Amino acid sequence: MRTRFQFLFAGMLCVCLLAACQPESSNPESETDTGNRESPPPAPPAAIPMVAEAVDIAESVALEVAAPDCQLTAGWDPWEPYHYIAAGDEVQGMDIELMNAIASGANCEINYQQGNWSNLLNQLRNDEIDLMMGATRIPEREAFARFSEPYREDSFILYVLEGEATRVENQSLEQLMANGFRLGVTQGYYYGEEFNALQSNPEFADQIIDASVGEMNFTHLLDGQIDGFLEHPPVATAIKRRRGDTDPIIATENSIGGGPVTFMFSRENVDASVVERFNAALQSLKESGEHQRMINRYME
Repeated sequence: MRTRFQFLFAGMLCVCLLAACQPESSNPESETDTGNRESPPPAPPAAIPMVAEAVDIAESVALEVAAPDCQLTAGWDPWEPYHYIAAGDEVQGMDIELMNAIASGANCEINYQQGNWSNLLNQLRNDEIDLMMGATRIPEREAFARFSEPYREDSFILYVLEGEATRVENQSLEQLMANGFRLGVTQGYYYGEEFNALQSNPEFADQIIDASVGEMNFTHLLDGQIDGFLEHPPVATAIKRRRGDTDPIIATENSIGGGPVTFMFSRENVDASVVERFNAALQSLKESGEHQRMINRYME
């Protein structure tokens, strides 16, 4: 009985203490309402929603600062290792990697649109896309395009069948074509002033064979439709690797064209200030050393 009484007394004491610790109600009805209705939860302090609102505003401002303030559509054509479709149907390559890094530094978002070079060039001329990569700055394009500072160098080599190497030794393209050489090129590419002079010569009109994409020149050469073709060495290496590297096609000592290449922007769609932002981001990438590291990864 003593123990039971002690427990009962302790329980009553706890109830009294808890009741004494509760805050007084600010609602007069609570003093007389002894029904079973549950009391509403206490309202949060006024400062809490104000803090939450401030956090929301801060996050919104941060997102606005980080969000790109320009969106550009870039045309690209399959030209490994510069741009190509990798695993997961994602476009990758040296120029793509450089473009993404530079565009990020310029606070721009890039959407990629695939096509062949000739069609994409017409789309840029007609302001249907915003920019292209790997472009040479020439007067014919100045009327419809703006150009960034150069971001890498380019050059082309003559490729022939292995057994024809001696035929082209120590001869210029003009000498070769004067002897009936049939030359394969990719439609819309700029190969330099030397090639332009050959192309404008009516005597050679039937000897210059266009291909819509570079890899077709390999097929044309193997099929006997041409005697050789011009291609950028890293691109030819990638094509040969993709084809199994069994074709008897070799590079010669004959080179043509070459020089700096740029990003080419639609003059109508892209303001000059955006081009300047690309130039500033490109310069920062070069100064950091990351620009050359990106290029080296694809040339090794």
